Amino acid sequence: MIPPPHHTRVKDHPLSPLLPFLAPYRKPIALGAVAIAISAGLGALEPYLVKLAIDALRENVTWGMIAAFSGMIAGVALVQGVFRYAQRRLINEVSRHVDTDLRNALYESLVRQPPSWFDGFPTGDVLSRFSNDLMGVRMMLGPGILFGVNTVITIILAVAIMLWLDPWLTLWALLPLPGVTLSVKLMGSRIHRRSEMAQAALADVSTATQENLAGLRVVRAYGREETERERFRDRSEAYVSTNMRLA
Repeated sequence: MIPPPHHTRVKDHPLSPLLPFLAPYRKPIALGAVAIAISAGLGALEPYLVKLAIDALRENVTWGMIAAFSGMIAGVALVQGVFRYAQRRLINEVSRHVDTDLRNALYESLVRQPPSWFDGFPTGDVLSRFSNDLMGVRMMLGPGILFGVNTVITIILAVAIMLWLDPWLTLWALLPLPGVTLSVKLMGSRIHRRSEMAQAALADVSTATQENLAGLRVVRAYGREETERERFRDRSEAYVSTNMRLA
């Protein structure tokens, strides 16, 4: 694990090492959260506007009413689009900056390690952490947070509106929720385990590539081309297999 700046950590949480890297970007994160909340609120408002339009157009339909409701729905969608763009811009920019800071911190940590440390970490494995692992962190901090927070806010607003419209129907609609929650938790644990297996398999492929390119003269001198091809093919097939199980 990369030591964060000043070694500030919150204990017993897997994401705690990232907190010091997020701290410099508190303002854009807060603005992004506000944009997410407004966008989700407008998204929850759109179906209710459609309901009002349908109810109103059942009687005394006029072109003026159609234009008015169409304008309101289009206006809400337009404003929601503006805030949706803002939230993506803000959160994704933060994820890119944190990705860069993590990469710099990882490199600084590596150059301070003694030569003996690299005996337990092949170069290909280290390169995989620079590329694939950091990309996973960036995706979690960008789209992961973006969609996660948006989903939570949307659910809260949707349930609140549903309860306001019809409490009993809302309770019936939410009956399957505990089962769905349990299923998602169980599936999420399996996905996490298989994702780690896929990451490890990619590290093996990267290690094999680096070792063969660095030692190409030795491989050719001892006539091990076919052996190394088979070795690389086996690792590639293992990588495909683990990714297919993940998919």
